[in-house]
Amino acid sequence: MNNENYYVVQGWMVNDLKLKGVELSVYAIIYGFCQGDNIFSGTNKYLASATSATDRSVTAAISSLQRKGLIDVKLEPLDDYTSQTRRLIKLPWGGNNFQTGGNNFPKTKEKTSTPHEKTSNNNIDNNIDNNIDNKRARFIKPTIQEIKDYAVSQNLSIDAEQIYDYYEANGWRVGSHKMRDWKAAVRNWARRSFGAKPQITESFSEYNITPDEVF
Repeated sequence: MNNENYYVVQGWMVNDLKLKGVELSVYAIIYGFCQGDNIFSGTNKYLASATSATDRSVTAAISSLQRKGLIDVKLEPLDDYTSQTRRLIKLPWGGNNFQTGGNNFPKTKEKTSTPHEKTSNNNIDNNIDNNIDNKRARFIKPTIQEIKDYAVSQNLSIDAEQIYDYYEANGWRVGSHKMRDWKAAVRNWARRSFGAKPQITESFSEYNITPDEVF
């Protein structure tokens, strides 16, 4: 493996598939290569180098992943003149009729998508790591004008600049958590403002009443 290459171990591989050790690393590499109906044709030597494992451990990991139905494996002749073969590995939920060397890869289980279908392309060689799958979209703070426009669209009576300055000062957090939805924060701000009790600043002593008695 080159210094700039990498592979991504995603949480669901550990938590849901219960993979670990060499088996986990091998699956993560194969998963990265097999995005977009691609096929992994790397050798045991490549996988052993990438995972710092032995050839025997890699072979055992691939056999285990195949038994669990997490990968499909096919041996294909290198040419018509020798008995040498190469191993092709793909995900069971890959596209139909994917061809290699003129032969359709055999179908296994009728599976249209993985329980944890990802769109990330974490291929080791092309170093793409979108890793989107069940992660939340990154929060992008609004502009003052966006807050104003949203308030108008929702008929909310708020001070957009005051809201912006408040959250800008606290790092766009709600309590101790990072904000996920600024529109919800604006709506909550409007509700609090609407329900707030007016502040009485003048003195009522000369009338012998308290501010609470006014309401």
